[in-house]
Amino acid sequence: MSARMARLVGVCAAAVALAGVLMPLRANADTPTPLPFQSTGGGNVTVGPPLTLVTGQGGAPIGPVTITLVDGTPAKDQVPASVGWDAGDTLTLTLASRPDGTSPICDGTLTAPTVTGTTAASTLYTGITVKAGGSGCGAQTNAQVLTLPAAPADTANTTLTLSGMKITPGASVNGAPIYLVVTASSGAPFGLKSVYDAEWVATVQTATTAVSKVIGAPDSTLAAPIGDINVTDVSGGTIHSSLVFTLAGDDTFASPGKLTGPTGVVIAGPVETPPSSTLTFAVVGTSSADSTYTLSGATVNFGSSPGVHDVTVMTTPTGTSTSTLVGSSTEFAVTADAPRVAGTDRYMTASALFTDTFTDTTRPHAVVVASGLDFPDALSANVLARQLGSGILLTDPSTLSPSVQLELTNDDVDKVYVVGGTAAISNNVVSQIAAIHVLDNPSNPAIIVSRFAGTDRYATNNLIDETAASLLGTGTAQTFSTAIVATGNAFADALAAGPIVYSNDFPLVLTDPNTLPAPALQSLKDLQVKKIIIIGGINAVSAAVEKAITAAGYTVEYRIAGEDRTSTASLIATWAVGGLPQTPTYQPLAAIPGWLANSTTVWIARGDNYADALAAGPVAGTFGQSILLTTSPSVLGPGIPAYFTGQGGNITQLITLGGGSAVAPSVVDSAITALKDPAATPTS
Repeated sequence: MSARMARLVGVCAAAVALAGVLMPLRANADTPTPLPFQSTGGGNVTVGPPLTLVTGQGGAPIGPVTITLVDGTPAKDQVPASVGWDAGDTLTLTLASRPDGTSPICDGTLTAPTVTGTTAASTLYTGITVKAGGSGCGAQTNAQVLTLPAAPADTANTTLTLSGMKITPGASVNGAPIYLVVTASSGAPFGLKSVYDAEWVATVQTATTAVSKVIGAPDSTLAAPIGDINVTDVSGGTIHSSLVFTLAGDDTFASPGKLTGPTGVVIAGPVETPPSSTLTFAVVGTSSADSTYTLSGATVNFGSSPGVHDVTVMTTPTGTSTSTLVGSSTEFAVTADAPRVAGTDRYMTASALFTDTFTDTTRPHAVVVASGLDFPDALSANVLARQLGSGILLTDPSTLSPSVQLELTNDDVDKVYVVGGTAAISNNVVSQIAAIHVLDNPSNPAIIVSRFAGTDRYATNNLIDETAASLLGTGTAQTFSTAIVATGNAFADALAAGPIVYSNDFPLVLTDPNTLPAPALQSLKDLQVKKIIIIGGINAVSAAVEKAITAAGYTVEYRIAGEDRTSTASLIATWAVGGLPQTPTYQPLAAIPGWLANSTTVWIARGDNYADALAAGPVAGTFGQSILLTTSPSVLGPGIPAYFTGQGGNITQLITLGGGSAVAPSVVDSAITALKDPAATPTS
């Protein structure tokens, strides 16, 4: 025995005896006689957030658990320096139901942890052994004992990080907290005269709450039917209590529905008359384990705050004022602000979008007019609108749509740029526009009309890209480091990229799916592009086209492609707000600056027609917001749920483009539902 040990053996014996009185969870007599801790405080135990467990169930991971010990104390006021502990000192980990470490949980189990030790913040502290040990529960060995090597010879701290531990509370723990108790073999490492530290790691409940489905709805929806709320009594037994369902925030029950329970239980209530934020039912009787109480048929008035909506269930035994939470707060719905921008047809929808953002009667300005029935030339309209700082109006190809005429006569428009040849927009439409005077005042000049048209869609695209780059012929041609390449044979990919094309001044270069057209290659050359982002899979832009791009000396920075048009649009939105990860072919693609701050609002358009999304491109781009696509007016598709999942607290506004025939109300509800937390999805 060392001299230090000899001097302190009496003190240590007293400490051990005192610990045995105050702390019954000490190691049992079978544990080898430990050497004494000498530190006098300064250590502590911390754990992660407490778990919620159910009686009789377990195997739940806790932690990480961090144990901090003081390595030693310096000499001071004639008190010699001391070492924090000796080799062979132990820390015993046990479970208890009281914060003072008493009331051991004898039918619970605690698995062995993986222990990582560091001292002085970075130096590894190795040689720690772990084995099952006594727990104050007789012969049961449901504790874990850490045996330590000698303390580091310094006055820093040693940190033990315990990971991988799982606990099972056993059937005897009902409705109580569980504490992890860390007991030193002797001494006072956890505070003045404290041989142990206890931290709350879990709460055991005798009942659970779940919902049959999570619904989605626009905020402020009244009397929305909700899914069944199921309360399971895990332990069973005699009950004489109230069961209280409570909604959060300004939500209220519009109608109570009906609460049903197992045979042998009588249910009365609710005592409240809706609308009410609570429903209180009296429950009396005896039920078996795992009996279920179901609130079905209830409807809810949602408040004006979009996001996740929870219900809590409490039990209050009759004759008491003490309530116990059943399970945890349970998500049953998610809402969002869900306005529509819609006219009686696509032309009026486009005009409504333009009016809300771009109408300005205080200064002369220009507008782009595209065909509402023919997409190839219209796809290039976003590039031109961006250069003008304006929006897009859609017209019937044969005659000027009344909504366009109304906008041109009421707004201070002095120039109109028509996109496409006569097959896209007839000369009759051009003549009708040219006959309108600015602000519909005969004393003002007539509107000047210019047409952008090439021999085909690719030549038109090249003409628009290069004209826009030259500031419409009024300045030195701009150059661009990055361009977006998309197919000109379909519209979905180019439409989804439209807001980014508009907001970031990216040229949009259209290509044939199988060969890179000469006009497209000319655009890349004349705009002095260095990097390319391809939108769409190999059916939209083939590998041969990508090879032709790289062979011409350009770097393909990324290909954004999903399993369908809705998924590609989802990935474009993901790119904008958070970037895209590295793939075997491409390096990571950085997010677009400024878009994350605007990601609370998302636009939804039908993906099987181009008109609404085309007209919305400049508007969404102005505000740095993404357009997501549905599969059809009645089918949401996989892309929107993939982007929305778990974002009920982040995405709070969904702007739907077009009326119910473009995007059905049920599709909007499904989109909102997709914002729910994945953990809230019922398993059956």
